[in-house]
Amino acid sequence: MLTKKEVRQLIQSKKRESDPVMRKEAALSCSELLFGLKQWKNAKIILTYISYNKEMSTDLILSRAFEEGKTVAAPRVEGENMNFYIFSSKDELGKSEMGILEPLKNTLPVDEEALMIMPGVAFDLERNRVGYGGGFYDKYLEMHPKHYKIAIAYEFQILSDFETSEFDLKPDLIVTESRII
Repeated sequence: MLTKKEVRQLIQSKKRESDPVMRKEAALSCSELLFGLKQWKNAKIILTYISYNKEMSTDLILSRAFEEGKTVAAPRVEGENMNFYIFSSKDELGKSEMGILEPLKNTLPVDEEALMIMPGVAFDLERNRVGYGGGFYDKYLEMHPKHYKIAIAYEFQILSDFETSEFDLKPDLIVTESRII
């Protein structure tokens, strides 16, 4: 059984070795699967991360959400917490201290019935998740339990045996470039 630290190292290595064309094609396939879900079609508010460091790209998701007139919010880390702020174009994003794009405005979404598109380092077929280690999503989701959570990931991020914790919150679905779990 892999430790969370080993999982993070393994997946970081796979991301570094991954081909940019494969990543682009995977993002297209993953997005198309996501757009076909009733949760996407019915969502009025989309909470999504802004892809960074070879994560599954959210660019198509952002474009489609804006095109469909959905309200879009992205996370901003503030001390020990993470909050989601509404934005209407990438012009309203700025780089954090970590170099991650995040919203500049201070408008919080109010609707608890939002669809969250979440990242992760790795997942298994039971939808267990290894995050990046900060616990930001776990803490946020404890306070906002009504969000429907869909993780998007590359197929190589689906592993079979790693340590889990009872505090790790599971996504409701995982969408990769080739399947929905």
